[in-house]
Amino acid sequence: MTANANQMLEQYDQNRTAIRCCRQIVRQLVKQQRAIYDALDEATRPPQMQSDQASLGCSVTPSSSKDAVSVPVSVPMGRGLSFMGETVRTVYAVDAYVDVLRRLWINFPDHRSRIRAALNASATTRYGIAESPTALFPLHTAYWARGKARKIDENAFVDINLSNDTKRMRLRKAVAAAGLEWGRDVEVYGMR
Repeated sequence: MTANANQMLEQYDQNRTAIRCCRQIVRQLVKQQRAIYDALDEATRPPQMQSDQASLGCSVTPSSSKDAVSVPVSVPMGRGLSFMGETVRTVYAVDAYVDVLRRLWINFPDHRSRIRAALNASATTRYGIAESPTALFPLHTAYWARGKARKIDENAFVDINLSNDTKRMRLRKAVAAAGLEWGRDVEVYGMR
């Protein structure tokens, strides 16, 4: 090997070590941030709400979405979803949309072809679900497709460049395709 190749290998190893260290630091900061959030939430929660949560058995737990917390269904919520008895609060409507589709895709693998057909049925110039972001938008460039898709599984991406009405319509169809009932097994809140 040449001296240049050896230097590149050494730099590669140093970069890999630095990345590993940075990831550890980020994990520690996330844990610390969660602990601070929980402490602040407990300290600033009104006394009446604390007793209500204790009687309802409410727990604040991390979910698949970075901004989600589990709460009982009886607590009114702004934006989020209820999936098979688990309620998750989200910051954005798109997070609820993606989370429901991810849960359907992962929990009902036997129904994937029906879910795919339901999501793609109303599509005209693009797909609702595909193997890659560029496959979602066959008439557009890869540059145009940037930021308009979210990954729900290794080989499944969904179109998020939709109005909330279209997201809700597609969710209803996907839920039915999975054999679940909208409003009973699955519901999305705050998607107007």
